[in-house]
Amino acid sequence: MVSSAYDNAWITETSEAICNVLDDAAKRFAGRGTNDNDAWTREILAQLARLGKSQERDSQGRGIWVYASKTGKPSGEASPVADGGEWLFDLCWLLYESKERGAQLLVVPLVMEMEWGNLGDVIDDFEKLILARARLRVMVFSDTTRARVNSLLGKLSDLARGFEDSNSSDRYLLCGYSAESKEFIYKLIG
Repeated sequence: MVSSAYDNAWITETSEAICNVLDDAAKRFAGRGTNDNDAWTREILAQLARLGKSQERDSQGRGIWVYASKTGKPSGEASPVADGGEWLFDLCWLLYESKERGAQLLVVPLVMEMEWGNLGDVIDDFEKLILARARLRVMVFSDTTRARVNSLLGKLSDLARGFEDSNSSDRYLLCGYSAESKEFIYKLIG
C-alpha cells in the first residue's frame, strides 16, 4: 500500500532533512537577516523542491510531483526544479498513480507554507495547513527573538491541537527563525 510508505519513520527522516535545509540556509543568510525575504524564499523552496524530487519512485514508476513557485508568490513562475508553480500551498509534494494527466492522486506527502510577515499573516497561512490533508504539514516563519519564536511555536501548536477535525495521525513541523540568534527553532507536533 502506498500510504504505508509515508509512516512515522518517513515523517522523522523527512523532518530531519527539512531541518538540515533550513539550517544550511540560516548559515548562508546569517549576515543578511530576513530583510531579503525573496532570496530566503527562493533558496528554501528550491532546496525543498529538490528534496521532494529525490524521493524514490516505486516499481510502477510513481514518484513525487513537486509544485512550488520560484518566489513563494502565487503569481510567481515555477521554481526551475519543480514540476509546476505554486498550487494551493507555497510547496506541495503529490503522489499520483501515474504520470498521465488526470491520473488518480494517491497521497499528499507534504505541504508547506512560508511567512516572513506579521503574526496575523503567519496564523492565516498556518490555518491553511490545518485544513490540509497531508502526511506532513510544514510551517516556516520568522520573528525577532527566540522568546517570540517559542511563543509562536506554542500558539501554532495550540491552534493545531484545538482544531476539532484533527485526528491522531496529523503531523506538523514548525520551523521558526530567530533573527536575534540567527537560527531556526523546531517543533514537531502530532
